[in-house]
Amino acid sequence: GGTVEVPYLVLQFCPRGSLFRVAGRLSLHDALRAVLQAGAALQRCYERGVLIKHGDLKPENLLVDEVGRVVVTDFQTALRERVTRDAVQGTLGYYAPVPDERADVYALGRVLVDLVAGLDAPVARAPAEVRGLVSAAQNLRMRMREFVEEAERILHRLA
Repeated sequence: GGTVEVPYLVLQFCPRGSLFRVAGRLSLHDALRAVLQAGAALQRCYERGVLIKHGDLKPENLLVDEVGRVVVTDFQTALRERVTRDAVQGTLGYYAPVPDERADVYALGRVLVDLVAGLDAPVARAPAEVRGLVSAAQNLRMRMREFVEEAERILHRLA
């Protein structure tokens, strides 16, 4: 005879699916725009103290809404406060063992390669214009603001 509380989750409708379905088929311009949108959204989260890192960025967790905007999803492993580096692990290939945003930068570098060269493609198959950016992301010294700024510079040079 009591009240039953049913938990629920509300998500934005993203009819275009995830970036996984277009991996290897995007132009460099479109791939840069996609990672820029995700990176800028995450940067705002870091600045507002919403999270320290997402921790599981991959093409499957980046959805596209009806007008083509990238929506970051699956915050299940997102860190709000620092923990030991092995406490949360993301998806192999996208995971970097660091406790902060550098893990997300690493993952977005990998996503960029996936989008232009195909899933699990070697970095060498990515266009030369972005290999330096991907390399910097993979060395785990780059912060998201730097990643976004460099990706914007590359995008402007392509225009």
